[in-house]
Amino acid sequence: MEEKKLTVFFYPAWYPHRYDPMFGLFVKRHAEAVSQFAEVCVIFVIGEYIEAPKRYDLEFANEAGVKTVRIYFKKSKRLGVSYFINGIRYLQAAKKGYDFLVTRMGEPNINHVHVLTRAGLFPLWKKITSGIPYLITEHWSRYLPINKGAYSGIIRKFLTEKIVERAFAVTPVSQRLAEAMQQHGLKNSYYRLINNVVDVDRFLPVQKGQICARWVHVSCFDEHPKNITGLLSGFAKAHTQNPSLRLTLIGDGIDWKVSKTFAENLNLGNDAITFTGLLEGKDLSDELQRHDAFVMFSRFENQPVVIIEAFACGLPVVATDVGSIPEMLANHRGIVVQSENADALADAFIVMSEGKFEFSRTSIRQYAVENYSFSAVGKKINELYLAAIENDRP
Repeated sequence: MEEKKLTVFFYPAWYPHRYDPMFGLFVKRHAEAVSQFAEVCVIFVIGEYIEAPKRYDLEFANEAGVKTVRIYFKKSKRLGVSYFINGIRYLQAAKKGYDFLVTRMGEPNINHVHVLTRAGLFPLWKKITSGIPYLITEHWSRYLPINKGAYSGIIRKFLTEKIVERAFAVTPVSQRLAEAMQQHGLKNSYYRLINNVVDVDRFLPVQKGQICARWVHVSCFDEHPKNITGLLSGFAKAHTQNPSLRLTLIGDGIDWKVSKTFAENLNLGNDAITFTGLLEGKDLSDELQRHDAFVMFSRFENQPVVIIEAFACGLPVVATDVGSIPEMLANHRGIVVQSENADALADAFIVMSEGKFEFSRTSIRQYAVENYSFSAVGKKINELYLAAIENDRP
């Protein structure tokens, strides 16, 4: 007889919604991974400044086997008190989503918070009042030293500390993020890393050699974290030594036009640098497969999903020594360069374009399957759920 699956309620602060289908997509992938082992329901609450008379708007959908409730609430603009009003409305919206799902699924066995702080308030309350355990998965880089001041506020810090303290486990997506959280006084006796997820059945390898002349980059085109102009500068330096190099930049964002103008001013020729705009699904995987290697020159990261997608396609990677990237690129999966060092980036381009960096596309692909696939990550998270219900920390 098949064992009954656990029922898990996700509480993400970031999740795709009607205004931004890419927002928190990595959290949705976690939900889909866990859904192979448990009944997963998502409660996503988002405030919006609208003039509509309706204070709460609840939408329900079954998305890839994940029952998903999105509750949009009308944000207050009342001077001086809007922060508290919107906090109350957030909790009321979360309860509406919870009650909606409970009438259909029953009480959850466990709650799972993604991205603090507000998303953890309702699970904390359910832990106190009903004894339902919860986990926290953190993706936000605001705790890192480079983002000094991003994690601030007496009330926010007090609530975050309490939410973290009462959680069964805290599962950041990188070791550096875990260390940064603990340096901020976020104490929990069980920190454990949980990887991000990619669909390894969509991102597939294509047979290629060791020469890496066609490079690809994917990002949200936000200059502060991604340093696109630095990436373009490093590529330009390498291109002067090897004019056969080509770079494709995929994505969209607030600094897309700035990046494109910067690239045009480099005067490398019409086909040296290509901007595709935003690509998703098969269009994205097809584009990755057309290239030899992946590059990222970020100032800070945690565990970039785009690198994992590149790995699944068998692409070696050049990226900076931030977040969990050094561990990801170990064992000949890529070259790590110092952040902001465009000369080192240019050297890495040249080394790999000349076939002087030894790697195995098959091994790179296998690493992605074993560590970042739906089944691998979903199984690890489900094991934590079972341990939480039994109150058994390894």
